[in-house]
Amino acid sequence: MIQSLEKQVHELLGEPDQRAFPELRNDSADKVCSSSSPSSSPAVPRRLLSNASFHLSSPGHSPELGSQDPFAGVQVLEAPSGMDEPMRTSETNHWHLAHSGKESISVTLHSATNLPATRKGNVPWPYVTVKSNSDVEKKLEAQGVTHVSSEPTQSPTWEEKVTMEIDAEDAGHEAVNLTVADKITKEVLVSYKIPVRYLRSFHHYHLRLVLPRKKDPLGTSLYATVVRKGSLIPR
Repeated sequence: MIQSLEKQVHELLGEPDQRAFPELRNDSADKVCSSSSPSSSPAVPRRLLSNASFHLSSPGHSPELGSQDPFAGVQVLEAPSGMDEPMRTSETNHWHLAHSGKESISVTLHSATNLPATRKGNVPWPYVTVKSNSDVEKKLEAQGVTHVSSEPTQSPTWEEKVTMEIDAEDAGHEAVNLTVADKITKEVLVSYKIPVRYLRSFHHYHLRLVLPRKKDPLGTSLYATVVRKGSLIPR
């Protein structure tokens, strides 16, 4: 049973089934190169598959969910742009590369489900802010802010891409902070943090971020696509 499970995991994350991915058969760039050279010669690693899983390290147990709202009384600094105004984002939003010495993280905010009501019990008018850990520590405004949803809702859809930049030398301890807030009160409804070091450059991560709540086992989900880009394309 255990051997069978290990085999399935190996097939999922290690060696892809070429019947399911026929394009890999003749793609020499994705194959592990081998030759008659001594065994000490390192093999060229396989590129990450587009459907590869994304796993963050986590504690060995699930932490107890507090009875109090962790975002109670917390507000964002930013207001959403008007519907006839451009989104707030880095100028590299549509670039293929980041500035020299920088890294950019582009986030396409698709939608959210099961958002909580505001503190007064009203249906929220949600939008999303995107900032780095450095922005948070320095109390700077977000580098990226989406438009607000077209109407108050607990299941909004945005389909908007924003980009933030960080110093390349700080990427090891930086994180992407995604915060959903209410337009009227600026209350934080839900917030997520993605460590940059877990993101492989130029790989598209299609994420469902879930924050469980004690009174609601389903929790709140945020759907986003994240791409980390450097100033140079790796060979």
